[in-house]
Amino acid sequence: MIRLLSGLLMLAVILLSSPSFAGKALVLWKEGHISLYRTTSTVKEEVSVGTALQGGDRLQLSPAAKVSIRYPDGRIDLVSSGREYVVGKMGDLQANRGMPGEEHPFHCQGKQLAELLFSGEVLRGEEGALSPRGNVLSMRPPFVWVSLTDQGPFYVTLGSKDGLLWKGKIEKQLKTLKSDGHYRILVMDYPHEAPDLTKGKRYYWKVEGGALLRTSFFVLGPREAKGIEGEIAHYLSGCEDEVTRMNVRASVLKEKGLFGEAVHAFLHLESRYPQESYPCQALSVLFAELGFLKLAQTEATCGEGK
Repeated sequence: MIRLLSGLLMLAVILLSSPSFAGKALVLWKEGHISLYRTTSTVKEEVSVGTALQGGDRLQLSPAAKVSIRYPDGRIDLVSSGREYVVGKMGDLQANRGMPGEEHPFHCQGKQLAELLFSGEVLRGEEGALSPRGNVLSMRPPFVWVSLTDQGPFYVTLGSKDGLLWKGKIEKQLKTLKSDGHYRILVMDYPHEAPDLTKGKRYYWKVEGGALLRTSFFVLGPREAKGIEGEIAHYLSGCEDEVTRMNVRASVLKEKGLFGEAVHAFLHLESRYPQESYPCQALSVLFAELGFLKLAQTEATCGEGK
């Protein structure tokens, strides 16, 4: 266990430091005034859509500015207003566990790291519910969970404080998003017989099959949901190809702390476009945040080979 935790600490340092990259990064979309200071020049430039960037270039954003940058490996960084950004560094992981100002879990050691990652949740091995959990944006979210390959059949229950909303046996509608021979990441679409969820309300769901897995989630209220949906729409308006659009949407979900929906979005992108390396990097960080340490290590190894 100690060796695994040490490996994850090293992984975090690699993922959150300044990776080298071949070629140039590209500005996909921008809003507001952004100054560019290149490593090869002392002349200040104005950033525009299509501007090519190299490692070490510095971007200074005005208080109302935002920018989306795509790297050659497919990684998308969404840079918020009023800050300086150095090209080649991973963007800030804003949605960390703990209160603002506390250390990121990866900066801790041993037992403390494990306690922060699992956050009091007791998981059986690497099994557990991935999505929906925490806060969600969708009123009809897909259900995603991790299970051992030899387990099933599965029964899913959805409810709220008002009682049972839907329960059923999962057969034909169940799909495998990822498998390595030891575990499966399974997904089922939101049941068409189940009612739409209500914004601003809390729900629970559980899956039975092997281990009993249960989690609760909160559907964002109308005001907060509208803000995030509007931001996603703004970023997507500057994206033409499908890979970039999927990357941007998943990245916004991650930056807003909607980890469950971000995991599903990155897994879907990874299955559709297996040559893309950024989904592996993003998933390795997200899985570690959610307490799935083996999955985090697997994704990190997967990303190295692309």
